[in-house]
Amino acid sequence: MGRVIAITNQKGGVGKTTTAVNLSASLAQRGHKVLVIDIDPQGNATSGLGIDKNTVQKSLYDVFAGECGLDQIIVPSQIPTLWIAPATPDLVGSEVELSSREDRQFVLKNELERIRAQFNYIFFDCPPSLGLLTVNSLVAADSLLVPLQCEYYALEGITALVQTVEVAKQNLNPSLEIEGVVLTMHDGRTNLSQQIEKETRDFFGDGVFETVIPRNVKLSECPSFGQPIIFYDPSSLGAGAYDSLGRELDKKHYPYMLRSEENAAKKKAKKPAVKKATKKAAKPAGKKIAKKKPATKKRATKKAGATKVAKRKIGPATKKPAGNKTAEKKTTTKKLVTKKRATKKTAAKTTKLKPSKKKTSRKKANG
Repeated sequence: MGRVIAITNQKGGVGKTTTAVNLSASLAQRGHKVLVIDIDPQGNATSGLGIDKNTVQKSLYDVFAGECGLDQIIVPSQIPTLWIAPATPDLVGSEVELSSREDRQFVLKNELERIRAQFNYIFFDCPPSLGLLTVNSLVAADSLLVPLQCEYYALEGITALVQTVEVAKQNLNPSLEIEGVVLTMHDGRTNLSQQIEKETRDFFGDGVFETVIPRNVKLSECPSFGQPIIFYDPSSLGAGAYDSLGRELDKKHYPYMLRSEENAAKKKAKKPAVKKATKKAAKPAGKKIAKKKPATKKRATKKAGATKVAKRKIGPATKKPAGNKTAEKKTTTKKLVTKKRATKKTAAKTTKLKPSKKKTSRKKANG
């Protein structure tokens, strides 16, 4: 049996449609079967989930007019487990159609009973008014989720909503309860947001969700692309906030889903550790070699650097001082002088041994 939650607030612009689109998308992404019923004639939830209102053949107006059932207008979204009952501007005339019916407050409830068991969550995106459309959602819902903008006027409107809930419980739906209050467009830098958060928590106590939806530009941009925040920018603060809000809902209604997710997360966390251990056991040598390679390079470079330094140190020590150059020159000149003297002596000896041609010629004449 699915949980039926009406997202409502008499004040407009507090984040009802943004919460309906992104909360349903985050829950569907985690495996829940979710249905969004767009009860607002503006049809912003329809376009926010990527459905063109101009191409819709049957809408919620046809259901209230009695022309078809609720199960005949449901269309799928880009998420496989998320569906939507679209709305068009024709829905404005549905209050005129309902006014002539005796069961006008119970039309949506009677239609919902036939398909309720097929979904885990069913969300109503209600208009900012207390007409017959909102009354139908209050009668068909199990609980109310109230987005509260962190401003003074929104805080004033919530007191009127509490009174309306009490009237609905007494006359139409005795089991109706407040699922919780969600603080939206929260800016922790301002004193106003902090004061409204404090007053709301003091008044509702545990009825306020721990998750706070921050003021985030990405949340304002994603409707223009027809995408929930989890697709438009999954790493944004808004995506994380709505995922956290979905977890809080699961703690209340589907705690076993969280347990299975936690077990799966534990298994995933264990698997990488086992893989690393097996890799280390299988290839210890490869890792040692990989570590040694840079070490050997470092040692080689160190040795080369050391030899260079040693050469530099040894170079000047082995060189002869400047004064020795003159001594070397003197020794070379001495050697040259001695060589010249030796050559002269040898030449003189040879001349003594060889008689001259004149003497030989004289001897011949005398003979």
